[in-house]
Amino acid sequence: MSRSELVVALHKNLFERQPSASVLNYWADGAGANFSAGQMTNFLIKNVKEDSTDKPSFKPSFIAP
Repeated sequence: MSRSELVVALHKNLFERQPSASVLNYWADGAGANFSAGQMTNFLIKNVKEDSTDKPSFKPSFIAP
């Protein structure tokens, strides 16, 4: 799986939508590309806001409520 495919997959699973072009560029080719796949995944999971329109479609068991 390419970095771009991972970013798209994470956004579909967490936010139920495609990432914007700028978000995809940041994580795939920009400054965010310096983070490992695990770091990027953890960052996105931790930054999903329960009260926003970007509600996760799942609640990972390792994330404290």
